[in-house]
Order: sequence, then C-alpha cells, then structure tokens
Amino acid sequence: NTSESGEHVTPERALSIAAAYGCVRLISGAIATVPLHIKRRVDDRTREDASDHAVWNLMRRRPNRWQKPHQFKRMLQAHTLLRGNGYALKVPGVRGVQELIPLHPDRVQAKQRDDWSVEYEWTRKNGSRVTFKQDQILHLYGLTLDGFTGVTPLTFARETIGTALSMDRYVGRTMRKGARVSGAMQKKEGALSDTAYERLKESLEEYRSGGSEEGSFLLLEEGLEWKAMSLTMADMAWIEAKKLSRSEVCMFYGVPPSMIGDNSGSD
Repeated sequence: NTSESGEHVTPERALSIAAAYGCVRLISGAIATVPLHIKRRVDDRTREDASDHAVWNLMRRRPNRWQKPHQFKRMLQAHTLLRGNGYALKVPGVRGVQELIPLHPDRVQAKQRDDWSVEYEWTRKNGSRVTFKQDQILHLYGLTLDGFTGVTPLTFARETIGTALSMDRYVGRTMRKGARVSGAMQKKEGALSDTAYERLKESLEEYRSGGSEEGSFLLLEEGLEWKAMSLTMADMAWIEAKKLSRSEVCMFYGVPPSMIGDNSGSD
C-alpha cells in the first residue's frame, strides 16, 4: 500500500505516527478493561451468571496458556483496528472450548463458500496451509463491506498516514543535517578577517557537535550582530498540516483528538 507521497503504509509503520498509536492504544486498552459477562438463559426474561461454563473460564480467567483475558482482548482489538480482522482458533476440550489461540491476521484468509458458510485458510510458519470451518474460529471485525471480513481504517487512511510519515521523515532529515536555522549573523560593513572567520567557524562546530561550549554564549567579533529568525509562513503552514493530519487520523478511528493528548483545538 504505497501512498501518493511515496511512503509504504503498513500497520507497523502506521504505529510510528503518534496519533495512530494513540487511537489504537486508547480503544484497545478500553476494550481490554471492560468486563465480559457470560450469562445463561433461564427463560425468555431471565438470565443468570454462567460461571460454571467453560467459556466463562476462557474470558474471565485464562483464554490460553500464556495470556490473561485483558491481554488477549487488547491484542485482538488492536489486530482489528490495524488490519480489520482479529482471529482466534477454538481448541476443543472435554467440556467444550478449552483454549483460544490467537492467529495473526496476515496469515489468515476468510472465504465464503457457495452455501454461504465461511471458512478460514491459515498459513503456518513453514508455509503449509490448514482450513478451518466457521465454528472453529472466533472472528472479530468492525466495519465490513461484504459481511464476513472487516476493512481496516488504514485502507482508507493510507494517504493521511502516508503524508504524516513523509512529513516525519523530512523533519528527521532536516534535524539530522541541521538545516533549520534559528537566526543569522550580520555584519554592517566589510567582511570578517580570516582569523575571525576561523575562530567563529570553530566555535559554531563545537555548538553543533554538543561540545563543552554548549549552553554558553558565542562571542561575535568585528561588529557581527545576531538576528533571530521568526517563524515563516511556510513554517506556519507546516504546523497546520501536522495538526490536520492528527485530526484526520482521529476521525478515521472515531476518537476525539483531546483523548490522545491533542488539545490544539481547545485554544
């Protein structure tokens, strides 16, 4: 998935964008802490806790041998937010399902058969494939366009995420090369002597490299004056573009920007 900005947008790269990471963390964390109640139907109007049921133990105690319920729910929700689908294999036991084994969405393909049932093809790490029936897989998905597979916000937010990645890459290169200047030195008349130029150049290099002179003052020789540079119109446009990309990412995930720490719209 390559955006118009030339950035290859993947779920992992999308998480490097603070707004996307904040939205996924917020939603999946909230889902993980919500208690899941397992009820048994007594009659048409009455429900009672089914704490003796195998599913209750899975969702409230231990879904598998290495995860706790909140870890399992957070991971499945994060898979859904980043890839559109979350899958878990139902491992049968004596009393029903005894384990829920998470399957990475990138290695699962959902297909609808001619009889409208859904089957899931899972690719093992060694490349071999296994087909599971519909009742063998716990399938979590959000927005769907075909009724049996979910779509990820990254599919439609590709350009927004790609632009944000491109902007961050540009800022990183600029900071690494020190191309952003905060001011300039001006001399009203004539040019610096060779000796003064070499001393000033050496002093500036120490500042850039984080030497022992960092945090102290520069000595401006032979009538040099320091002129601070304020934000240009291009700088302001850049800041506004960053704000816009954050708000657009939040819009795709349905999260108010203020909930991920962006209070720029409250000024």
